[in-house]
Amino acid sequence: MGGFFETAMPYVAALLPTIGVAFLFYYVMKYILEGDRRERLAQARWERAEHGGSAAAVPEAPQGPEAPEGPEAVEDEAASEAHVSPGAVGESTTRPPSGSAG
Repeated sequence: MGGFFETAMPYVAALLPTIGVAFLFYYVMKYILEGDRRERLAQARWERAEHGGSAAAVPEAPQGPEAPEGPEAVEDEAASEAHVSPGAVGESTTRPPSGSAG
């Protein structure tokens, strides 16, 4: 049994720093992306307040352990940013009468 640890220890010692850096990279990127998302929400709230819009239309960013992570967070963020008024993306807000020609 002692031979196994003597044989495996160089491999563990070689992989441990890589695993540690991978976990560190994951957490740093996670917090950078969360901070960016919160900053974008705050910027949108500020711009709406500056330009006479309602700041209530922009949802608050969840804080603490109840904040969603993973795919749920992406879906919630996309749903909160999907509030676009009709005609804002080049859509016509009026329709021609159904019986009119050309």
